[in-house]
Amino acid sequence: MNFNIKPRNFASQHEYRDRLFEKIANREDNRPDFHVGDKAIPTIGPGIEVIVQIKVRNKPTRFAPRKRKQIDDYLSAAYGQTFKPSDAGWRRFNNAADKLNLLNKKGISDAVRKQAVKAAMTEHGIRDLPPGGGRLMFNAAIKEAEEGINNDIRQATGDAGTNPDTAVAAFTNSRERQALVSLRY
Repeated sequence: MNFNIKPRNFASQHEYRDRLFEKIANREDNRPDFHVGDKAIPTIGPGIEVIVQIKVRNKPTRFAPRKRKQIDDYLSAAYGQTFKPSDAGWRRFNNAADKLNLLNKKGISDAVRKQAVKAAMTEHGIRDLPPGGGRLMFNAAIKEAEEGINNDIRQATGDAGTNPDTAVAAFTNSRERQALVSLRY
């Protein structure tokens, strides 16, 4: 079986990344401050969630803090220097995740969960991002989503009998790739 792809490409990698950032920043409420989003998830910059949902088939959704190294890397990119939340900040992230898990089991609404998480996150130790910091944070975070899409493309095309690296190259800077990456982000 041949897998013929004719993606619609942007003019350059720069244009691809700019349009992808605009799309995600508009959808994710790109804010320089640490805040609790509408779904009661602590977030900073272009939708970088400090607490992530862990979904396992046939089990309730569970919440946990994102890996420390990821958050450290994203914040360091945004600030242009090494930045790591304190141990006390990480305890607050864990407490907020525990609170979300408890409230999720009880079927509490997003609005009530948001207030509870805000109360748990009053002292988080993350200062506002500097001008342009959201874009720098995005550039660090998007690599993970893009690599995940590359792996998905390699898997799907390899199973279809197409050269996986050729398929990944065909999608580089394409509108189709942008759509997939924005969904995975």
